[in-house]
Amino acid sequence: MLRIRPGSGGSRFASVKLQRSFSEYLVPVHTALTSLHQFTGLSWPVLIPLTTIGLRLALTTPLAVLNRKRAQKQAKLAPLLQAMVPVFKAQLAAGAAAKRHELTAEQIGVLATKERRKQRISLYKEAKCQNWRMLLLPAIQIPLFVAMSLTLRSMCGWSVLDSIPLEQGFTEQGFGWIQSLDRPDNYGILPLAVGAFSLGNVELHSRALPTNSQGPSVAAALINFSRFGCVLFMAMAFQAPSAIGLYWLSSNAFSFVQTALMDKYLPIRVQPDYPTADPTVSSK
Repeated sequence: MLRIRPGSGGSRFASVKLQRSFSEYLVPVHTALTSLHQFTGLSWPVLIPLTTIGLRLALTTPLAVLNRKRAQKQAKLAPLLQAMVPVFKAQLAAGAAAKRHELTAEQIGVLATKERRKQRISLYKEAKCQNWRMLLLPAIQIPLFVAMSLTLRSMCGWSVLDSIPLEQGFTEQGFGWIQSLDRPDNYGILPLAVGAFSLGNVELHSRALPTNSQGPSVAAALINFSRFGCVLFMAMAFQAPSAIGLYWLSSNAFSFVQTALMDKYLPIRVQPDYPTADPTVSSK
């Protein structure tokens, strides 16, 4: 059997293949950025935030608004779904008594939860607010974020991609305390701002969690994990060139403002319009 030792032609071939794969993905982004820079004549410290805002407005904001409206529909359906559980439990208990089946309280609870899940799927489908529809936003936003970050990293000379050369303007142009965009922020202002806006986004999203839930929930665990991720994200920003830090700051600041505006004009916690239960119905 032929074995390929580390450092041999096999590893070099894999490296070249990986570079080609990244090049096909990142070169169009680099071409678009440099063309926009030449066309507008704007400096890179101005162009990077404006490009970030433009991409977010064009690609992610419409999807974010649609997701918020779907979340509003789910919030309106939540009280109805919650009210179904006691009804399902009563029906299961009555049916078991009529058929002389012995069901424990735990079994009745499990069956009622399963029935509630079926009703939730049906109601979400009818209202066109299924959870899978929410995945379109991260399916676009995450690749966009990765592509922009890797492209700017390559333009700073922090990459082995030969197809993306070092951008001379990054070494010559800066802003404020930043002398060049291809070096990290020595004062740590950009990384701290990135971490602050990232954590602010997490806290804004945490407001949508139910406050009367008993015990830890999956959503609460994800929020705590996201808070920890903000710390790691800020640590990465300390090591990244200022061009990437500027992009991350622009993107996170845009997300913060966007979420704050949607919380004001498209709040998730909407009072449901369902009528209150008639006490005479339960007595029949």
